[in-house]
Amino acid sequence: MEIILGKGISTISFGINQLELIAQLGKPDKIVFNSEEDQEEQNDPDPVFQYNSLKSRFTFFNDSNGRLGYIRSTNPDLTFKGQKIIGQKIDIVKRDVFSILDKKWEIEEYFTFSAHFNEPNWLTISEEYDLVTQIELGVLFKENSDEFDWPMT
Repeated sequence: MEIILGKGISTISFGINQLELIAQLGKPDKIVFNSEEDQEEQNDPDPVFQYNSLKSRFTFFNDSNGRLGYIRSTNPDLTFKGQKIIGQKIDIVKRDVFSILDKKWEIEEYFTFSAHFNEPNWLTISEEYDLVTQIELGVLFKENSDEFDWPMT
């Protein structure tokens, strides 16, 4: 599974709908909705499709006509430019694998893990024990705007 910044993962592009994802991957193993906190804030929580064999979750944004807008993955075969990410040392991943990115990473420390966020590419790398455990990526925003910049599908 190859990360394509701003577009998605492999053939799964931001902007597709639920039926298009099912056509590519089959029925999800589980469909969940945003956490209870999020549900209190939203009248229409976003569905999240979970695929166990891919160790990935795909979030569809209801406020954007149900389009795929966010991907989370812990898949050990996840790559960027052919280089594996999950299970690798965070410093090496940021320095070598994602070397082409803007070097500005916001780091948030949580109780048991840290999240390294690269806003220009809407990419978050989660790490525990100095190793990458999860990648999260979202559809990009248009420059100087709060509108999504949906890729051509």
